[in-house]
Amino acid sequence: MRHDGVALEPCFTYSVGFRAPRGAELGAAFLDWLHQRGLPDARYRDPGLAPTRRAARIPGEMVAFAARVLGRIRWTRADVAWFLGEYLSMPKPQVVFHAGRARRASTIRLDAKSQLLYRGAYFYINGDRLAVPRRSVAALQRFADEREASSSALARAGLGRLISEWQRRGYLSIEKR
Repeated sequence: MRHDGVALEPCFTYSVGFRAPRGAELGAAFLDWLHQRGLPDARYRDPGLAPTRRAARIPGEMVAFAARVLGRIRWTRADVAWFLGEYLSMPKPQVVFHAGRARRASTIRLDAKSQLLYRGAYFYINGDRLAVPRRSVAALQRFADEREASSSALARAGLGRLISEWQRRGYLSIEKR
């Protein structure tokens, strides 16, 4: 549930439910995300390698090879936004969703364990990215911000199938008022 609080005296505050990763964690996760999408693939070869008197020395040619391969890693601001949406909405490993039953309804609520985020027309729910038609964006953004909506508002926005799929996955509940 959203809230807005003002401290009237010194206190401690805690935020529960939104990730605040450290830089190293974020960097490692981003590189893994890039790897899943196809980092440059190259294999080091050293056909002209001669015997050396310094067996533990890392050869300059290997350093140059690694620098060339790593220098080919590229990403854009859009890649970073895509990664963040998936990463920040990914449920923790112990989170389990239970499929809901289909029923006629008037109110649709996100499950407390579901994380629905957006940036522009891209939405991220529980680690998955999706784009919706332009006519659906505002209604889905409102649903993400408020975590509940009337079924008729989401149906008018053309989101009926998506909501049904999310219900089957247990990401939301459908309730009668």
